[in-house]
Amino acid sequence: MDKSDIKQKLGRSIAKVRNTKSLTQEYVAERLGIGNEALSRIERGIVEPSVTRIFELAQILECNVQELLGEATPILNDRILDLAQQMETLDIQEQGFVHQQSLQLIAQLQRYK
Repeated sequence: MDKSDIKQKLGRSIAKVRNTKSLTQEYVAERLGIGNEALSRIERGIVEPSVTRIFELAQILECNVQELLGEATPILNDRILDLAQQMETLDIQEQGFVHQQSLQLIAQLQRYK
């Protein structure tokens, strides 16, 4: 995974959380003290936000930093943590379903290797 991929995944993750919270780009940009176009460039993966900016975004979006970085990171443990946090929002039966589906998908992918 190269730097461009990471920037794009991070940008998509920021946009996804922002949309999930039903916040506009205008609102978030204003809270960050930047223009709408600047936030748009971050969300499109054109501009890489600083670490400080990522923490500011997490605060404005009322999420943890891991939620913003989870999809963008190439580190397996970070991805596992992101998945676990997403599963926390599900009830126990839904968690079991996701777990079983994940195991089946892994088995299928391994067969194609």
